[in-house]
Amino acid sequence: MAEGNSGKTSMTFTVVASRPVPAPIVLCAATLGLTASAGSDFEPLIRCTVLGTGQTSATFTVSVRGDRKREGNETLALVVGSVPGQWQGDPIAIGTILNDD
Repeated sequence: MAEGNSGKTSMTFTVVASRPVPAPIVLCAATLGLTASAGSDFEPLIRCTVLGTGQTSATFTVSVRGDRKREGNETLALVVGSVPGQWQGDPIAIGTILNDD
């Protein structure tokens, strides 16, 4: 996503189940800066949500901070987990903040 020159922009990650879940699942996610820095390039996120019975997706939104710095594109990871045995999907998603200056 494009960084923007100021303010905050939402980067949304969607966690998708291959079929409707038979019972509620608590999913928790946290951000991890790779080349992007938490606190200056994006707002750190640690949050849990419930994927309800019959649902197939949940979203986590990270706030990206815009600036006018000329810099390379930057990446962050969203790491998702749950109680062992409830969720078996890929636990890591990568988001890229595209420099637009």
